[in-house]
Amino acid sequence: MLKYLFRSIFILFVFPIYLFTAEAYISVNTEGLYSTTDKKIIHFINENKITGLSVAVIKGNKLLWANSYGWENMSEKIPLGSQTFFRIASVSKIVTLTAIMQLYEKGAFKLDDDVSQYLGFSLRNPKHPNTPITFEQLINHRSGLIEYMGNYSAFLESTYRNISNTQLKDILSVNGNFYSKNLWTEYAPGTNYIYSNLAYGILATIVERLTNIRFDEYCRRFIFNTLSMRASFNLSEINSPFTMANLYRSTNDASNFEVSLSDNTNPVSASYYNYYNSGSNACFFSPHGGLRSNAIDLAPLMIAYMNGGMHQDKRLIETSTLNLIGNKSLGLNITSKLINNKVFWGHSGSAYGLISHFFFSPTDKFGMIFIISGTNNYEVDGDFFKVEKAFSKLLYNTFM
Repeated sequence: MLKYLFRSIFILFVFPIYLFTAEAYISVNTEGLYSTTDKKIIHFINENKITGLSVAVIKGNKLLWANSYGWENMSEKIPLGSQTFFRIASVSKIVTLTAIMQLYEKGAFKLDDDVSQYLGFSLRNPKHPNTPITFEQLINHRSGLIEYMGNYSAFLESTYRNISNTQLKDILSVNGNFYSKNLWTEYAPGTNYIYSNLAYGILATIVERLTNIRFDEYCRRFIFNTLSMRASFNLSEINSPFTMANLYRSTNDASNFEVSLSDNTNPVSASYYNYYNSGSNACFFSPHGGLRSNAIDLAPLMIAYMNGGMHQDKRLIETSTLNLIGNKSLGLNITSKLINNKVFWGHSGSAYGLISHFFFSPTDKFGMIFIISGTNNYEVDGDFFKVEKAFSKLLYNTFM
């Protein structure tokens, strides 16, 4: 299984993480004028001790239904709402994929190009020094990078704390401060699947080098603004009325939770981003997992992917590019193991206790996005968490 279990579990620093004392789980109130759908979902939430849930269902070219349940902050009993954002973990990679493929369709590179010529330094697996590493290998996690065996955690911490002096080549170039041969597998590039967050940091850096635009700004201008999406890789842009949900992990007794990530305790000023040198190390923006958004605001992205690259009258990406993504499974999990052997495209994410899910059926033109801020159920079923798979089936059976 562990094709997608490695999604974002390893070493996903954002800025310093603060752990708090355990908090007792607070059930969602079952009393009130709820619809049948709400009642089913609230039962599921309480059964799996889900701390917060943002969910959206897409059908055809429209947002069919959406809602939020549970808590933005359990200890203060602040409920989730439509303007609550989450760190959405590896679902962020769909945005990074979109950015790099927009440049591909403009002829900026070919999928089998050696990425070294776009980075400004040689990127090689030291165990296979004569084998180029290509865009397609990075996108599809077949480059041979295995960051949890090297100095990736130290590199990321330096990236976030000392961005003006930490460059991508510091971990990937032989003479770099964080370089280690352990960062690479024994497998030649292109031969084996090894999930890599760092690969998406490399791709985001290339976006900057090809466009001379900072990665967060590129995504805002050419993805979020195009789709009228409320989302950002830049924490300093998330201001009132938008708020950030705490992320939770269950403790050993599974009835109590602790805050595993709170953006609210770590405000980031806009001036801090001015220290970043564009094109040097876009890992700074966590393009592998650091997008802040919610299920409702991710809906336009899914609508575009389901409808030939179009959202309303705006084109995000060419239909031919989407066909290529599907034919080569570029950056997406194309699976028949989610619901009733139907083929779904998408991506999952998990980090700090959060589970995120972005999957759609191209044939049914039906899609589901949901974000769980914490639960006491992290059992795995194939490529998915059991709670993730069960909630997908609940939504599919309710709305299809």
